Order: sequence, then structure tokens, then C-alpha cells
Amino acid sequence: MRLCMHSYTFRAYPLDRALKKAAQYGWDGIELNGKHFDADDLKTSLDEIIEAAAKYGVDISVIDFPGNFIQDDRDEAKRSVERMAEWISLVRNYGIQIMNGGVGSLAGDNPGDYGRNGSALATEEHYERAAEALRQLGAQAQSEGVVLTLEIHMNTLHDTAASTRKLLDMVGSPAVLANPDPGNMYATSTAEDGVQAIEMLEGKIGLAHLKNCINVNGTYSYSTLLESGDIDFFNVLAALQKTGYDGPVTVEYCGLGDPNVAAARDVTYVRSILNELSE
Repeated sequence: MRLCMHSYTFRAYPLDRALKKAAQYGWDGIELNGKHFDADDLKTSLDEIIEAAAKYGVDISVIDFPGNFIQDDRDEAKRSVERMAEWISLVRNYGIQIMNGGVGSLAGDNPGDYGRNGSALATEEHYERAAEALRQLGAQAQSEGVVLTLEIHMNTLHDTAASTRKLLDMVGSPAVLANPDPGNMYATSTAEDGVQAIEMLEGKIGLAHLKNCINVNGTYSYSTLLESGDIDFFNVLAALQKTGYDGPVTVEYCGLGDPNVAAARDVTYVRSILNELSE
């Protein structure tokens, strides 16, 4: 598995520092978050980013995309699909093979109660809207050698493994796959745990995110290293390996404090697990 550092880890800093630290600590690549590029002028951003990444010898393995396909404004939804189609054609020219994101937000009056939002609010029309867009984009992505991954994320249609699998089955494209994120699922009361999610999505995983989380009296904190939170990532990575998955794994630190600490320690922790699993 290729270990990527999410550039969101260094969201408060210029991308150059994230690239420098990724190289320093031995990450295989970077997942590029929207904090570090201009979505309205992606080509210019990527020209500069690829040049900077080459300076440090770091691969841009994944780029995040802001899809919004399920909204009621169908003209805006159409424009979102058209923009995504442009991005697919663009990123392939830079050697980026994975685009990670979602189909749009779905939340009610209390967005912080994740179990009551996302797929809990979804209608069949939401699934149909998302599937229609992803069938079109998936066909293009497949022809251009790009994979689109849907991150299991709170307040989205794909916030559980079950809802993600349902959507992927409706789309039916080998270029549209899942990105299980046990940290996101941990804070979503309706979601499965990380191991269950990976088992349910076997054969449909194109990327995997790792972040840890701590439940403190019902409040979820992401200010923790992978080795220190409530989630046991040995079991998660063992389950992922058991499926035969051998693609990129992105570690995303979303907490407070100096991200340099997480960037340094998380990669060592994950490599130690992968080394043990390979024995």
C-alpha cells in the first residue's frame, strides 16, 4: 500500500511546507485538498503544484473534488457535473489517477447530529440523481484512466458503508469506487465500524482514509494521533489487506496543534502495522 499524507493536515500552511514535510518523513505521496489549489483555475494551480512536488520528490497521488450533484437546483447540479468532467480530463494530464470527493451535502436543522443527516434524510431521488451523474462521469473516467472515489463522510449520501454500497451498485462502474474512512464513521451513529465497512465494500475500494477520533462524553474530538484514539487501526488495516486492496492509503490529521507532530509519527505507526502484517 502507498502511504499518502493528506495536505489538509497542513491546511493552515502553504502547500510547500506540506510537500517538504511529506518528503522529510518518508510519505509516498500527497492527497491534495482544496485548501491548496484554486478550484476556479485548476490548470494554473496544478502547473505550480507539480513543479513544487517534483522539487521535493513527492508524488501527487490524489486530488479532492467538490461534487454537488444531488441539489434541487438541477441547473447548478448539471454545471457541477460539467466541471467534474473538465477536471477528469485535466488531472489525467498531470498523472493524477484518483479524484476523491462526494456527491453533495445532505443535512437538516442540526448538521452536527451526523446520524440524523446524510443517508438518514435521503430519498430515492437523491440516489437516482447521484447515480445518474456518476454513471456519466464514471464512463469518462474509465476511458481516461482515472478513478473517482466517494469518501464515506458525515452529512453526505455516502456516510455509511451500506449507503455507499447501494450507490456504487446503482452506478455499476469500475471507475467509481469507495473510500472508507473509519474516523468519519466513528462519529456517525448510523455508520458501521471500520472493519465492517471494509468487509461490506470488498472489491469496491479505490482509496482508504485513516484518521483517529476520541469520544469524550458524546463529543467527538479529532485532536489525536492515529496511535492514540479510540479506533484500533491494526484491525482496520488487517481487514483492508484481507480484501486484497493494494492501493493508496491517505492519513488525514484534522485536529488542533502542530500538524508536524502527526505528519512525523503517523507514517511510522502505519508502516509498523503494515510490516507486521506482511510477516
